[in-house]
Amino acid sequence: MNEQSTVRVLLVEDDRGDVRIFRRHAADSQLYRIAVDHVTTCKDAVHRLSERAYDLVFLDLRLAGSRSGLDALRGLRSAAPEVPVVVLTGTGSEHLAVETMKHGAADYISKDNFNCAVLERSTRYALQQERSAAERRRAEEALRESEARFRALFESIPEGVIVHDNDGNILYANDVTAKRLEWPAEQLTGRNLREIVTPENRAPIPDHARQVRTSGSCTFETTYVSRSGRLIEAEVNGHPIEFGGQNAVLSVTRDITERKETERQRQRLADQMLHVQKLESLGVMAGGIAHDFNNLLVGVLGNAGLAMMELPPESPVRETVQQIQTAARRAAELCRQMLAYSGRGKLVIQPLDLSKLVQEMAHLLEAAISRRASVHYDFAEDLPRVQGDASQLTQVIMNLVTNASEAIGESSGTITLRTGAMEVDRKYLSTTYLGEELPEGDYVYLEVSDTGCGMDRQMQDKIFDPFFTTKFVGRGLGLAAVMGIVRSHHGAAKVYSEPGRGTTFKVLLPRDGRQTEQVETAGGTCTGWRGTGTLLVVDDEESARAVSKAALQRCGFEVLTAADGQEGVRVFREHADEIVAVILDLTMPHMSGEQAFTALRRVRKDVPIILASGYAQEEVICRFAGKGVAGFVRKPYEPQALLAKVREALGED
Repeated sequence: MNEQSTVRVLLVEDDRGDVRIFRRHAADSQLYRIAVDHVTTCKDAVHRLSERAYDLVFLDLRLAGSRSGLDALRGLRSAAPEVPVVVLTGTGSEHLAVETMKHGAADYISKDNFNCAVLERSTRYALQQERSAAERRRAEEALRESEARFRALFESIPEGVIVHDNDGNILYANDVTAKRLEWPAEQLTGRNLREIVTPENRAPIPDHARQVRTSGSCTFETTYVSRSGRLIEAEVNGHPIEFGGQNAVLSVTRDITERKETERQRQRLADQMLHVQKLESLGVMAGGIAHDFNNLLVGVLGNAGLAMMELPPESPVRETVQQIQTAARRAAELCRQMLAYSGRGKLVIQPLDLSKLVQEMAHLLEAAISRRASVHYDFAEDLPRVQGDASQLTQVIMNLVTNASEAIGESSGTITLRTGAMEVDRKYLSTTYLGEELPEGDYVYLEVSDTGCGMDRQMQDKIFDPFFTTKFVGRGLGLAAVMGIVRSHHGAAKVYSEPGRGTTFKVLLPRDGRQTEQVETAGGTCTGWRGTGTLLVVDDEESARAVSKAALQRCGFEVLTAADGQEGVRVFREHADEIVAVILDLTMPHMSGEQAFTALRRVRKDVPIILASGYAQEEVICRFAGKGVAGFVRKPYEPQALLAKVREALGED
C-alpha cells in the first residue's frame, strides 16, 4: 500500500476519550489518510469485519464486559485472520506484550506513549507485516498448487518417478515406483537413493545430479533393490526441477529388467552358436585331416604287414617292422581322436557304469597325476547306465584328470571324481556346452573337481579350442577332443571355475542312450586261404592301392586299380564279366565313392562292393542302407583285415 493512500481502520474501544484522542492523531497523520470506524465491543467488531473490508484493527485489551483481552484478540484473529491487529493498553507490561504477540498481534502500543508518530509507525509496521504474510501465503498457495499439479502429472505417468535433491535424498516417489520397490510411497520419502540401489551404483549418484545441473539432462542405467531383495534394472532420465522451493532432480525410471535379460539370453545364444560353429568348422578340418592321414597310414601299415608276411620268423628285421606297425597304430589312434572331435569317430557302444569305469582305471589315474595331488572318489549308489564307448570315455576321464593335476601344479591339492544322476531342464542345458539341441530329461554325470588355480571367464571361453593351453607349448587337441567325444555321445559339458578357487568339469550323458552301433569284428586272416578271380581296387591314394594290390595278389587274386571314381567305373565297364568284387574308397575327387557305387550297380547289380573309409562303419552303412553293401573295412587297415573282408564278401568265410 502506497503512502497517502487511505488506510481503513476499525477501532475497538469503549472509552470515548481514548476514541477522540485516536481520531485526532489519525487526522494529524502526514503519511496516511486514515479512515476510522469505531465499535465498542468485540462482538460488534466481528460483525463489522464480516460486512466490510479493513486494512487494520486497533484493539483495546480492557474492553468493558470482556472476560479477557487475549480472548478478544483470538476472536478477531479467527474472524479475519488476514487483517492485522494492533493491541492498545493503558496498563501494559513486557509479559503482556509477549503474550499478545504469541496470540497473533501485529504490534503492541501503550496508551501512555500514544501519539501521531507512534500511530504512523505502528500502522506502517503492521501493514508491512501483512504484506509479507500475504505474499508468503500467496507463495505457499502457489507452491501447493504447483506440487498438486506435479503430483497429478507424476501419478498419471506409467513409468516410475523419483524426485530427489542433489545429495540423493528422496523428496517424492510416485505409486509406480512404490509398487516396483515394494515400499509404501510415504516410507520412500526421506530415504536416500543409496539405500535402494546396488552397492556399485551408489557412488555415481552425485555425478548424475551434477550432470543434470550442468547439462540439463542425464541418461544412465542403474539397478534398484526392492524391499524383498529383488534386483530391478532401470533406465533413468534425469532432468532439473524446482520442487518444494528447492532445486531438485526429476528422475523418470523405466524398468528394463526383462529387456536386459532378453539381451543377455540373446548374447548367450549368439556366443553358444559362435562356439558351435567354430567347433563345427574345426571338426570339418579335423575330419579332412584324419581322412588324408588315414590314407597315408594304409600305406604304412599295409607295407609293414606285407613285410611281416614275407619275413621268416627268425629274421632280426621283424622287430624293426613291428616298431613301425606300433608307431602307425598310435598314429591311427590320433586319427580316431581327430574323428572323435569332428563327431564322426567310430563308437563301440555298449552299456556302461561310469562309476565302475572310473574304478577300473583308478591305478592309471593315480599314476598320471602329480605326487602332491591326492585323488578322492564319490560314487553314487545304483547309478543308471549310459550307452557309450568305453575307450573314448576313458580318454575323457584321463584328459580331465590330467588337466586337474596340471592346475594344481607344484602345490598340494585334491582331485575329486564324482558320479551321479540328475534331471536336467532346458534352462540348465542352455548354460552348458553342446546342450542347445539336447532334450530335457534324465542324465548321468561325471564331475572332475580340483583345488587348483582356477580360470577366469576369458580363459573358460577358450579351453575347448584345439591346441589351447595355459602352458608354454600346446600338446594336442586336449579338451577339444573331449568335446568331440562328448558330442558323439550326445552329451553336454559344463564348467565351474573361479581364479584361485579351483575348477569343476561336469560331463553329462543321456541316461537312456539310443545309439545302436555294435562292435566291428576284425575277421580272420588269409592264412591257408587262396582266392581266385579279379578284384577292382578304387582309391585315390596311391599307397593304399599298392598295398591292397600286393596283399590281394599274395592270396591269388588278379587285381585292377583305379585312382578315382570315374576311372573305377570305366575300368569296371571294361572288365565287368571277370571282376568278382570291388574295394571302393568313399572319399575321392571327381566322383565320390557314393556316386561310383551307384554307377557300378547300374553296370552290374550283383557285384559285391566292399566300402573303405576312415569314418565309423555305422555312419557309412546307414548312408547305404538297402543298397546291398557287401562289407566295410575301416581305414587305416592292415592286409589281414582287408583279406578277411574280401573272403567274407565272397562267401568263403
